[in-house]
Formats: sequence, structure tokens, C-alpha cells
Amino acid sequence: MTSRIKYLAPFAVGLVALFIPLLRDFHIESAILAATIGAYWGGIAAVKAGPGMDLRCAIQINGFLYLAGLPLALFSVLTGCFTVHGLGFWVFLPLPSVFLGYSIGRLSRQFRVPFPRFFTVVVLLLITFGGFLYEFFTLPQLYFYNHVWGYWPGPIYDEAIQFPLSLVAFRFLTLCWILVIWLVPMLDEDRFYRWILGLAVLGLLTGYMQLEKTRIITPKETLQQRLGGQLETDHTRIYYAEQAISDQEIDRMATEIEFYIHQIQHSLGIDKPDSSQKIELYLYAHPWQKKELVGAKYTSYVTVWQQVPQVHIAKTQVDGSLKHEVVHAVTALLPWPGLVPNIGLTEGIAVALNPDRSPRSTIDQLVAAHKPYPTAEQMSSSLSYWGFYTNRSAVSYTTTGSFVRYLIDEKSPQEFLDAYRCGSIELGYSESFSVLVEGWHQRLDSVRIDSSDRERASEIFGRLSIFEQQCPHKVPRAAELFDQYLLYEILNDTTRVISTLAALKEIDPEERSPQLLWMLWNLRAGHTDPVIAQADPNATRIEYQLLTADAHRMATNYTEAREYLNQAVSLAAQQSDTTFDEAFAVRLDSLQWSYDLRLRYENIVLQPGEFDLAYYRLKIRALQNVLDLDADNNLLESYANRLLKLPLDLEYFDTYLSLIHRLAYEGSIELSQMWIKKLSEEVLSLRYQERLAQQRAWIVYLDGKDEM
Repeated sequence: MTSRIKYLAPFAVGLVALFIPLLRDFHIESAILAATIGAYWGGIAAVKAGPGMDLRCAIQINGFLYLAGLPLALFSVLTGCFTVHGLGFWVFLPLPSVFLGYSIGRLSRQFRVPFPRFFTVVVLLLITFGGFLYEFFTLPQLYFYNHVWGYWPGPIYDEAIQFPLSLVAFRFLTLCWILVIWLVPMLDEDRFYRWILGLAVLGLLTGYMQLEKTRIITPKETLQQRLGGQLETDHTRIYYAEQAISDQEIDRMATEIEFYIHQIQHSLGIDKPDSSQKIELYLYAHPWQKKELVGAKYTSYVTVWQQVPQVHIAKTQVDGSLKHEVVHAVTALLPWPGLVPNIGLTEGIAVALNPDRSPRSTIDQLVAAHKPYPTAEQMSSSLSYWGFYTNRSAVSYTTTGSFVRYLIDEKSPQEFLDAYRCGSIELGYSESFSVLVEGWHQRLDSVRIDSSDRERASEIFGRLSIFEQQCPHKVPRAAELFDQYLLYEILNDTTRVISTLAALKEIDPEERSPQLLWMLWNLRAGHTDPVIAQADPNATRIEYQLLTADAHRMATNYTEAREYLNQAVSLAAQQSDTTFDEAFAVRLDSLQWSYDLRLRYENIVLQPGEFDLAYYRLKIRALQNVLDLDADNNLLESYANRLLKLPLDLEYFDTYLSLIHRLAYEGSIELSQMWIKKLSEEVLSLRYQERLAQQRAWIVYLDGKDEM
């Protein structure tokens, strides 16, 4: 009976784990927990093991751990969540950790160390936390390897977690340590053991000399060398992907960073950071490069826990996240510890000063549109580390940002900074926390919202957290291919883009988006034949018919082009869809259609005379091409002056702001101010007013920069 209980107990533990979100997944989190428990279990068990029982005992402990993991594995298989990566983690994390812990306990037993259990636990604690803390406070990376708990990949909500080959290299080092510790007491027994020990020591020396090459660690020097570019401003030292970011782009980004620092300093009423202690900013070519080098893909982050804060961000993430991360870096340099013990305040202040959660709604509108409001208890939870990250990401960031913005606007920045420094709202304000939350609710009640705000709030707040997902770490094949497509798109690798989209549309022929993207990229590559070959005149998707019409027009099949265009017009009439009216108008005019093809598929720019003849829709597309290509500023000014004389269409508000931003940077201050004035005369939403005010501040900053 006792024997049965011994084997049923770990299985029962696994059954209990099935009720714990994320831990129930047969993947890295449960494998890390099993490895940690196994290392300490093995170490303590080895201290009291009998002679000749060591190997059997260590194997038995591993057996118990895998019995506990069996319900997780079965559950993952039955729910369709099982992955080879999860199996890899369960093989390479618990197994070596148990033997490492056991070898340490065995060594203390055989050398008759006083208080062997205490000694073993202390050594394991040093291994568990010592190396990790050293790397955490000295290296820029967010991924970590450890001989006890194995491996941490970086932000687990960032993306699918895949088994890295570098873990095999690291576990080879763990194996070498196991052999060394296990064989030291046996050196006098057999020469063979001495040979094995020597080879293990050689393996350790070789492995630790290759830590950077095997990507077990990424020191700052290696990171800077891999990126290649360097630029220094008054308050920052920027390291950037030289091959992917032009001199013009990095100069503009450097100016924007200094502008953000100026804004943050003004908003909080603080002094600018000491220019002798520069913020380090690492700018990657794309998220995939960032993942490879530091372990974070779609997550931008700042190492506020280190003496010099480092901002890590990809080029494609700059527009939405750069100021957010600069807020973290600036507040980390204020005269108190940068690691504020309140994640809600830390992220809340970044969102409050960079309220970029939606391009169409303010953060207050998003919260106001999603009733009921968070209670004082819920806000207190959101301000805690566990509550912030277990809640839905969008909810935590948006609500804490709105609340902190209320505290800064309605109270005073100094009071908030006092609370921020203490890591506690209660210690920074004379009012109670519940009173402050009630005042925030009253402010939200006064915010004007409409149906579009409610729709956006529902969409943003409805995104499930990683703890709510059925299969948090399994990514469908279609999603993997789409991720590859995004990478190839950034690399502008047209051949791989098309082949990836072809594979994607084969997985689910009924899914229309891959089909349309495949057609679009073929036309961008000038490949009209594949698009024409798969043309279906009976297709009911309007975009499909328009792209097919474009393919025939590019191939000079004018009759067929007109037929497919007429089919698209007919479909729009049947579906009462007016979305494509402008697209139809462009294609019904031969000259405009030729402009559209060049702008859409060749990314050319129109000369001023052509620009004057183009329809407004095409003028905007030409302007966007100029902005994207960093074309000559004279052409940009020419476009801006011509558009200034025409009525505005707020559908293109984003492009107008990009135009203002670039004009001001290029020195056309007066022209950018004229655009600000023209937009200010329109009836703008609250969020549009916020974004326009940001560009107004940008112009003021650039105009007076030399006087600062």
C-alpha cells in the first residue's frame, strides 16, 4: 500500500497542477518548476542515501518528477496543446538538474561535510540565484541559463517559446559539472575515472570560453559589435543596426529622443538627466534580431535595474513605443533607486506620458467606454506586480495609465513623484486610495465617448492574457508562416514573401487574406502571370477582383482588366458596399489607373506636374511614398504646399501628422505651422487633438532647440 502511495502521490500532484493556469501546460513553466524541485530533492536525498544506491535513487527521483508531469502531458495531448518544444524542455530541464543536485549532496556526504543538508541547500541556492543575479544586473539580455532551473527564454507573453539549440550546449556544461562533482570522490578507485574527469574539465574550459558564440550570454560589447552603428546625443548613447537604419533615420530618431526627454522633464517638473550619465539605447533592425540577441521579440524594455538604464527596441517598434521606453529610462535616473517596487506605477507613468494605446481614442475614453470602472480593490491589484501581469495586458496598461494621468493632471506632478519614489500611492497623497480612485471615476464620467470608442475598447480589452489561453505556447502552423512572412516583408525579400504566402494560402484556401497578400506581392514583383493564371471571375471578394484587374492592366490586357473592374463594381452594388468607391473612380480613368499602379506596386513618386493631375487619394499615396523613401525635401515641400490649398480629408489624418513631423524636422517650420493651423480649424476628436498637440510641441521644440 505504501509503495502504491509513493507512486500515486506525484501523479496526484500533477492532477492538481491541471487547475493552475499556465502551469498546467506541458511546457517551459512546469519544466522549470520540476527542475528546481528535482535539484533540491536530489541534493537532500543524496545526503542520506545508502552506499551503492546513488544512481538508482537519482533515477527514481526523475521518475517521480515525470510521473507528476504525465497528467500535464496527457492533458496537452487531449486538448491539442502538445508541442515538441514542450517535450524538449521537459527532457533537458528536470533530468540534468536532478543529477546536479544529487551529485552535490553526494559529495557532501562522502566528504563528511558538517551539516551536509544545510551545506547542499546553500550551494544549490548560490547556483540558483548567484549566477542569475550577476547576469541580471550586468548583462543586457532578458534570457537566462541556470544549472538548477535550466532556462528562462525572456518575456513569456512575447511569442511562442521555442526550444533553443543553445540549451543543448548549456546542458553539456551541466553534464560536465555533474561528472566532475560525481567523480572527485572516486579518483583513487580507477584510472578510468581520472580520464573521464579530465575530459569533463576540458569540456568545462572549452564551453565557458564559448559562452558568447553559443548565445548563452550576450555582453554589451558583443551586442554593440553586432549592431555596428553608434551615435551620441546630449543625453543618450545610441547603438543601432547600421545595415538596416540609414544615417538620416538615426539622426531623426536621435532628435526625437532628445525631444521626448525634454517633454518628460517638462511634464514632471524635473531636471533633465545629468548629461554625464547617458541613457544607452539599443536599436535593432527588427524584432527577430532583438529576439536573437537579447531574448525579447515584440516586447521593448528598459533595464531600469542596472546602473545605466538601457532601452532595447526594434526599428519597427519606434513609432508606438519609443517615448514609452524613454520615460522608463528617464525616471530610472531620478535621484532614487530606478527599480520602483510598484509595476503599476512604473508602467502607468509611461502610458500616462505616452498615451498611445489607440490612434483614435484617448486612454480615458477607452476606460470610460468599458464600464464598470475598476474598483479601488481592482486598481490596488493592478498596481501590484502579480496583479498587473495576471490581468489582461491591455487592461493593466490602459487603466493604470489613465489613473496615473489623472493623478498628475488633477493633483500635482510632485505628489505623484513622491508616491512613485515610495512605490505606494498611500504614502504620496494625503487622501486615501479609495478617494483618489473615486475622483478618477468622476473624471471618467465627464469624458465624451461614442460607439467607435466602445468598439475599440471592447477589442483592446477583450484580448486574452496568457493565463486565460487554452494553449498559451502552441502556435498554429498558419501563425508560424505569417510570422515568417512579416520577417521577410521587413527584409524586403520578395521571393521568400511570395513563397511563404503561397504556403500559407494552401493551409486554409478559404482564408482570403493570404490569397490577397500573395496577389499583392506578386504584382509588386512584376509577376502578373501567376495572378492572372489563378483568376476567378466568379469570386465574390471585391479586393480579389480589383487585384486581378490590376494584373491584367499591368500586362496590357486592357479588355480583361475592364471586365474584372466591372465585376468588382457589380459586386459592390450587390453588397451595398461603398468602401471602394474611390478605388473604382481611380481605375475608371486610364491616366489615374496608371498613376495608381506605379504608386502602389513600384513605390515611385509623382513629379509635381503629375501630382497636380492625380486624384486626392493618389496624392496622399504619393506623399506617403515620399515619406517612406526619405525622398528629397524639396519634393516633400512641393507636395505639402500643393495639398495645403485643397480641402482636408481626415481619413488621412495619420499621413498629415507624418507630413508635419517631417517638415518640421527638415527645417520647414513655417510650412509645418501652416499645416497645424489648417488641421486645428477642423472638428477633431479628443485623440486627434492630443496627437496634433504632440506635433505642435515638436515644432516648438525644434524651433527653439538652439536656444536650450
